[in-house]
Amino acid sequence: MIVADSSFLVSLFLPNDINHSEAKEIFTKTTDKIFISNIILYETLTVINYKGGNREKSDAYEKIRSNRSFVIGNLNNSELELILQKFVSAKNKLSYPDISVVYLTKKSKTNALSFDKDLIKAIKKD
Repeated sequence: MIVADSSFLVSLFLPNDINHSEAKEIFTKTTDKIFISNIILYETLTVINYKGGNREKSDAYEKIRSNRSFVIGNLNNSELELILQKFVSAKNKLSYPDISVVYLTKKSKTNALSFDKDLIKAIKKD
């Protein structure tokens, strides 16, 4: 399983995104299940709503829900608290959702699908 970041998902579902073609190619070639946490799902749909609109947001949600390549999971309260503590004490400028992706990649010993260079750097560093 590989962890999805919203930067990848937004690119995948918005045709006018600069990384759309690359995201589609990566998605097509990926044989692993793609884990989307509830935090990343909410962030992704919010960004798609702002950049694309209500229809694009609804379409993306339906595609995520109906495609077996995606696994949506909820983080438990202790994980949310741990991520919050890491976020508050972080010396970088990563967002709470980004810190959650770092946490999940470390927990599952996997990589992330992301176009966020700072996030990728943090995953490699941590």
